[in-house]
Amino acid sequence: MIVSLARREDVPRILEIANWAAEHTTANFATTPEPLDEWYATYDASHRMYPWLVARGENPAEPAWGWAK
Repeated sequence: MIVSLARREDVPRILEIANWAAEHTTANFATTPEPLDEWYATYDASHRMYPWLVARGENPAEPAWGWAK
């Protein structure tokens, strides 16, 4: 597994993971799915100060993610 900085093109998959967690777990403060445009805005505004990270395993199209805050 390789951890690297997330790119803007990773945001849709990151959001899929976050929205699944919002609907199915308590591991997220969100309680309903969030829209992609809001996540792009958050990424654009925050990723330089608070790096977003992805962990890529054998299938690089299926990243895990987090951000440093």
